Amino acid sequence: MKKTNLTDREKIYLERYAEKFFLTSKEDFKAMAQKNFKPREAEYLIRAFSIPYLAICLDIQKYDQIKPKKDEIKFVNALALKYQVTVSDIINRIREVRYLNMVLGININELVGEEHYKTYNKLVRDNIPDLIRQNGEEPMIRTLTDEEYWISLKTKLIEELNEVNASSSKDEMKKELADLYEVFKAMVTYQDFTLAEIAEAAQEKAMQNGGFTKRIFLEKVRVKNAK
Repeated sequence: MKKTNLTDREKIYLERYAEKFFLTSKEDFKAMAQKNFKPREAEYLIRAFSIPYLAICLDIQKYDQIKPKKDEIKFVNALALKYQVTVSDIINRIREVRYLNMVLGININELVGEEHYKTYNKLVRDNIPDLIRQNGEEPMIRTLTDEEYWISLKTKLIEELNEVNASSSKDEMKKELADLYEVFKAMVTYQDFTLAEIAEAAQEKAMQNGGFTKRIFLEKVRVKNAK
């Protein structure tokens, strides 16, 4: 494994700022790093901001404990999707963290654990942080950029669809459909539409193509002049 050198200045900056990623936006941090540090140092700090130290340590720990070993390419691709960074960023970050732990004598298994904190990295409802605090725990949060928010809404939509599919009772189905509807409303608002406009568009499409009340299942179509 290629070693990644970390200057004392980088380590201090990482300790003071990069791990406190919930205090500012990614854009603000990126601009600040590029302004105050050399290109290589800035790239390192931006990765440290986007892929928090403790979070990636937990991911590395889980991967190291898998037997037989999981496909490394799939593992890296999954992390790139999770943190919304490039595969190259993930590979470099893993190298940096492993080297940092080696030179400092840090044992990942002793450093992280389920009792330390649980990583979510997802969009949640507005009141969730307060509910977590009421439970005596401290959430680490940040405000998403416009681009991150839209990507997270689409991810949330898929998550809620999966939960609808997994519903085992009518009451559970009602709650999951309510969650799905909440995400749908947020997406409508983000795109500067109103629910009335969406309803009107749906009605126009229904007038042309119909709805789904007749339970029609299209199996195949005989095509003219098929060879």
